[in-house]
Amino acid sequence: MGWNSWNAYRCYDINQHVILANADALIRLGLVESGYDTVVVDDGWQAPERDGAGALRACPRRFPRGMAWLGEQLHARGLKFGLYLAPGRRTCAQYWDAYGRTTRSGAASRPRWPITLRARLGLLAPDIADVSAPPASGDLGSYRSEAADLSQLLDWGVDYLKYDWCRAEIGTAYTERREAFALMGHLIEDSAREMTYSISEYGESEPWRWAGQFANSWRMTPDIAARPSAIFAIARASAAHGAATRPGHVGDADMLQVGNVALPARLRRELDRTHLLLWAMLASPLMIGTDLRQLAATDPVVAALRNPEALAVSQHADVSCAELVAQEGAVDVYERSLAGERVRLRVNTSWRWRGGLPGYGSELRRL
Repeated sequence: MGWNSWNAYRCYDINQHVILANADALIRLGLVESGYDTVVVDDGWQAPERDGAGALRACPRRFPRGMAWLGEQLHARGLKFGLYLAPGRRTCAQYWDAYGRTTRSGAASRPRWPITLRARLGLLAPDIADVSAPPASGDLGSYRSEAADLSQLLDWGVDYLKYDWCRAEIGTAYTERREAFALMGHLIEDSAREMTYSISEYGESEPWRWAGQFANSWRMTPDIAARPSAIFAIARASAAHGAATRPGHVGDADMLQVGNVALPARLRRELDRTHLLLWAMLASPLMIGTDLRQLAATDPVVAALRNPEALAVSQHADVSCAELVAQEGAVDVYERSLAGERVRLRVNTSWRWRGGLPGYGSELRRL
């Protein structure tokens, strides 16, 4: 449980002030008390080039005091510190957001021009097609630098690694995703520091069959969007692949969009509550993905995130993934076992009243 920067800020809008302000909001809003104790800085924290020794550096414009300092600040607040890496030559932000293609004073900056279709299609990096080419200073992915990058994170006091595929098949010798993720997993296992290892390869190589051998969590679907249809589709897909879920090793339905979906207030309250209940039933990690800085403790978004009914299911000692047992028109029905007791969640996937539930509403019952 925790907070991740990506859904709210993507790559260009994060900086040390934003990260610490959200960390302080976790405490102020009582979210740490509810269990959200990890702050993950996603892609975009890096300087656009490695240093002369090939080491990753923090973006000097947005993180001038560096990652070690940021980790110290988070630890001083009683929080855990998470960072992002990718197993290929480039990161997701480099492919999809032209990250590092424009610089000001040596720091990655938002392009002055709109990101083109070429950038969205990942066509900005044709120079890495040769798998024999050595890593370049502008390659922010960890390919051939896995041990050094992990050592850097360990020196900074990182507690949580998000390792994101991001087209790692391009310009590398990887023939399968399992190979890349296992390599980092074994390096973490051999290190002296306890670290949560979260992998993301979008379900393309059926990670539910193998990732639990070395990862604490594994994504099973493409990225979540701030749309009701995306939330419900990911829940259904995740429930279909939950057999490998067990304590310490769970499928990841992706970061929460609670607070991010543009809907009328009543519908958003229902959807936010339902969203958290679904992720709880799936035993998915709960990573908040919204801007917390301006929220009050009485805000409905905070109430949804702190829903004791959902958190009791999410954090139950009997770690298992719910099954989708029925679809009654627009109503999806999930069931999960909790220490021999069955819990049922009925979810209205329509914005209209269906099956006795309000639009996007849900009902949790113990059977």
